[in-house]
Amino acid sequence: MSEIETAALTPADVIFNEQGLVPCIVQDADTKNVLMMAWMNAESLALTIEQRTTWFWSRSRQKLWHKGEESGNTQELVSLSYDCDADTLLALVRPVGPACHTGAYTCFYRSFDLPGADAISDGAREDSAGRGLTDLLGVRVVEQSSSCVRMDLPVTADIQQPAGFVHGGATITLLESCCSLASWLGCDLENEYSFGSHVDVKHVNAAKKGVLHGVATLDHAEDLGERGRKEFWHVEATDDDGRLVSTGTITCRVVSKAYFANRK
Repeated sequence: MSEIETAALTPADVIFNEQGLVPCIVQDADTKNVLMMAWMNAESLALTIEQRTTWFWSRSRQKLWHKGEESGNTQELVSLSYDCDADTLLALVRPVGPACHTGAYTCFYRSFDLPGADAISDGAREDSAGRGLTDLLGVRVVEQSSSCVRMDLPVTADIQQPAGFVHGGATITLLESCCSLASWLGCDLENEYSFGSHVDVKHVNAAKKGVLHGVATLDHAEDLGERGRKEFWHVEATDDDGRLVSTGTITCRVVSKAYFANRK
């Protein structure tokens, strides 16, 4: 390896392009989702390091811009890294609000329709079950099995009610998503569907910042014969201090595809 590949660099060692710019990839420090890519020059890089919040250079406006200066959707800098060539930066941040000017959590909210996408394997379908809404909220799967799923939900302005506390509906979404993924992991995907059927959750404390940690653990299942089965999941949401935020029971119904198709 060359000296530059092994040495610890300073901002002065970053390799800028002909326009004096370097690309910076911005990633959520908690969810690990990529939020955006923007350009930095030497001054915005120095400001980012000094103020621990992201600054960039706008090529269209030809000026410095502080992320969130107008929208309030700032990004607290957690760490700043560089790649092996020292010509690309990676900023891990804790976002306050969405990253995209459209209001989306990430700028990368659209996907190409890839050939053969319908031929996704069962294993990949299991991993992606119910991920649309949770991806939008920035939920990250921490642990998954057919009897227990743990997920983390970063607290952002998008899920806070007017007083700044986490909206109870967001907490329930986290918990029901845990149940949904666990239930689908226990399904025969060729022959069964899983649906949420009943939510009984109470909120005991309020959270304002950090990360909510959700867990769903299978308590028991009831055999319903040809109608499938009913699963009872014990759920809990806690904050970063381990304080209980919400708890209760969520019920899922697993039914055969044949029964579902023939029901009146």
